[in-house]
Amino acid sequence: MERVSINGATWAVGLRWENANGNRFTNKKSLLAQAKDIDEKFDAVARNTLKGSVQYGFGCGGDNWSAFSAAPVLAVCLDVESSFLGLFHLLTPEGRDCWWLHLRINQQIAIEGDQVFYDEATALAMLKKMQEVSGLVAEQCETPEISELWLGARLHLTFMDRYVVDTCHLSNLNKWASRGTINRLTAVVLLSALAVGSGLLWKRHAEEVALEAARQEKLVKMQRQSDLENHPEKFFSMGWQAAPLAQDMAAAALPVLMNLPLSANGWELEKAVCDGKSVSIAWRHADGADFVLLPEGAHLDEKDMRTAKMSFPMPPVVANRPDGKGTNHTVLLTRGEATGLLSEVTQATSTKLSPLHFGAQERRTIDKTTIIAPWHMATWELSSIPDLLMDAKSTPDGGGLFELLSEIPGLTLDTITYANGTWSIKGRIYAKH
Repeated sequence: MERVSINGATWAVGLRWENANGNRFTNKKSLLAQAKDIDEKFDAVARNTLKGSVQYGFGCGGDNWSAFSAAPVLAVCLDVESSFLGLFHLLTPEGRDCWWLHLRINQQIAIEGDQVFYDEATALAMLKKMQEVSGLVAEQCETPEISELWLGARLHLTFMDRYVVDTCHLSNLNKWASRGTINRLTAVVLLSALAVGSGLLWKRHAEEVALEAARQEKLVKMQRQSDLENHPEKFFSMGWQAAPLAQDMAAAALPVLMNLPLSANGWELEKAVCDGKSVSIAWRHADGADFVLLPEGAHLDEKDMRTAKMSFPMPPVVANRPDGKGTNHTVLLTRGEATGLLSEVTQATSTKLSPLHFGAQERRTIDKTTIIAPWHMATWELSSIPDLLMDAKSTPDGGGLFELLSEIPGLTLDTITYANGTWSIKGRIYAKH
């Protein structure tokens, strides 16, 4: 279990929930036995009361039980749709970042529907898995501030829930009298003396909660709508940021390609392609070559028996570029500028450039709002490259082919190809509208 802070209050998350059953009043001895069957460390239980049944969630308070004893269970107190999936970025009382995933189906909390993660990538991977399993569209709040606003507007914990029926609270399975039992006995006495006044106080409290919930929900919607309208780039993948510079790609791939023999066991090198992760090679049968004695590691192509193919991995090229992750997408050129720069490179290097055709901007619909990525993407190819230019080392005048390509923002080099004695390179380029 873990504790999280929402609007200054502490809540418990991370319980293991069992399927609901019709027995609404299970004694503590049975619950303890059920908890130990799942995990010997479990020493706490919470109830999720459903229509005609009850669901029990188990957790481990351990030596930190005093901190959990006063913390309501967030999954039970959350007032959302009967079938719901969400991922929220929250903070622990100590200020540590965590991500809480919540899934319920027909009001019943899923077995893995109350999970805590301390790594965003792991949380997102589990969210994707839960989306596939449940078929639900996930609600996702990416910052602690937005998460607190969203959750705070949907928390339901009344005076009766907190002190009389003990809804949302944890009970210690190792103590004869739980905190809830003591609270109920105390509350019954107090309520008897304050019965008349409690009705008026509750009405006022309910009105304040309703007004505050409406205000918070409006703030959340306004914030999210503002992000969708003013920062659409946050909702799209910036593909060029994760790609290495052309010069770094060439520095890793060219030594491998240059060391390939032009012939092996009588077979001639027809084509070799490097994509920065692996090298794929095709050998062509020459007169006198043996179909049994193939180039080392190669196998005959079932569709063309005069071709032998092979591939082998290479260490991935690390992306280390000035327009990488964390930079603003406004560093991109316009489509005209990008086309012009690539054309200048081909003119300076006497190579051939295939026509650039920029595709339509990517679109997404989020919260019924359609947003458009503020960039286009096109594929490019340079061919008829002289052997002299196939060198990734820096030149004194900075005029090497791969140095020039590395200077173009938003450009990626995806493959280097040697085929039938000529070189060609392909990649992508991202540009503003």
